[in-house]
Amino acid sequence: MLTRIASRALTSVKKPSILYRAVSSSSSNQNATQVQQQSDVRRFPHDAPERDFANFPPVRHAEEGGKVRIGLIPDEWFQAMYNKTGVMGPYITFWGAVATIFSKEIYVLWADTWEHITFFALVIGASKLYGKQIGQLLDKEADAANQAYEDRLVEATKDVDARIQANLALQSLPDANKLVNQARRENVQLQLEAAYRQRLAQVHQEVKKRLDYQLSVQNAYRRVEREQALNYILGEVNKSIGAAQEKEAFQSGLSTLKALSQKHAGSL
Repeated sequence: MLTRIASRALTSVKKPSILYRAVSSSSSNQNATQVQQQSDVRRFPHDAPERDFANFPPVRHAEEGGKVRIGLIPDEWFQAMYNKTGVMGPYITFWGAVATIFSKEIYVLWADTWEHITFFALVIGASKLYGKQIGQLLDKEADAANQAYEDRLVEATKDVDARIQANLALQSLPDANKLVNQARRENVQLQLEAAYRQRLAQVHQEVKKRLDYQLSVQNAYRRVEREQALNYILGEVNKSIGAAQEKEAFQSGLSTLKALSQKHAGSL
């Protein structure tokens, strides 16, 4: 039964082992290609990539026990002795060996011999009565253990595949770094351009303020000069006009006003 459990653990997984995929190297010859196409053969880390599984398959233990004779001797031993001893040869050899063991006192019959016989009889009877149920229970446990092993293997394979995909994605990092560096360079250039334009605008404002100040100063000088000139001319004119000239100018203006009033008297 334990042999059956071990054989199930060795033969249940048909896919190539994840350890082999991790340690095996790629080969370009024809044998390696044929081996990769044989997906129904389980590979181990110590298997070379060029191993010929078609002519030299791995040894697999049988899940079920073979035919036995006399309850404990494999049938293959009888088949191997038939050609030399005939059909009765294996039986004669077995019972002769038993007789020799007892006659030569290799095994001495003692008081506890019947206890041994009773124990073996109980074991054989229990195996005959409940052997099938016990075998099914052990097979069920073995299948559960194999399924858990396969699940762990699948999860490990997925994890390794995810790491492979992540490493493949990292291959595009140099190009991405170039784009990122170019974008950063352009961003810095835009910042420098914005700072240059800002400082240029500040210089323009400062120069404009200084020019406006100079223009205001010149306008103020001109206004003061014009006012001073007008005041000087008016003062000199007023000084040059006497009382007779002032009266004559007053009479002339009065006569002009009278003439204008008479001219426009009819139109009002």
